[in-house]
Amino acid sequence: GGKGRKQMTVAEVLELSPWDKWRLYGRFPWKLCLHLFLVAAVTVQVFMVANNYSAYSRAITRSFINLMYPPDYQDFQTAYLPSDTYYIYTQNSTL
Repeated sequence: GGKGRKQMTVAEVLELSPWDKWRLYGRFPWKLCLHLFLVAAVTVQVFMVANNYSAYSRAITRSFINLMYPPDYQDFQTAYLPSDTYYIYTQNSTL
């Protein structure tokens, strides 16, 4: 567009940052803003999916522990003090 604006040289197009182009030529950095928006949107989407899967993973882990471990089992993450209790299983006790 020849709306009275100076034309950028090839070197300026390649070397200037979006902010420098805005300052010198009045070209708003739309591509930069679009990319920042896309990064933010994808990051939010990843966190939302991870949140759904983490709740599912915790539920599956808790169900597995409730079904497969003995009733007096204490998870090392939920126990307040370190435990020196070891759970030894035999083949017959698990079937």
